[in-house]
Amino acid sequence: MKQISGWPGAVVFITLTAALLTATAAETMYRWVDADGNVYYSDQRPPADARETKNLDKRLPISEPDAESASESNAYTKKEAEFQERRKQRAAAAAEAGKEAETAALSKQNCDQARADVELVNNPPGGRLRERNAEGVLVYMTEEQLEERRAEANDAVSKWCMS
Repeated sequence: MKQISGWPGAVVFITLTAALLTATAAETMYRWVDADGNVYYSDQRPPADARETKNLDKRLPISEPDAESASESNAYTKKEAEFQERRKQRAAAAAEAGKEAETAALSKQNCDQARADVELVNNPPGGRLRERNAEGVLVYMTEEQLEERRAEANDAVSKWCMS
């Protein structure tokens, strides 16, 4: 068998060793004693019949924060809460602005429609306005009906066209 030597061999050895150490450092280790009293250490869970099982987790326990770090934590929590409150206020303001823009667009649309109605009532195509009666037949509007329709159209302009 040929042995790897020189710096390429060292690079391979160091890379494999680092990979092995990284892989084993992240795993949980277990210690248990079998029925014969033999002690085992492994990264595999102990068998069900093992005695004195122990989890050898390599993570350090979380310590209680000291007063200074607790104060820093409270300051951070307060700043985070203030940030979230400002964020909510901006979102509410944006939603309100969106509603106002939508209302303005709807008002403009209604104003345009009301003005078109006034134009239609005052200058009907063909000289006279017609509408469908209860049977669905087109009949010419009487002068009273036309005046009522003009009043409705002018009221709509007054309502929707504020400017």
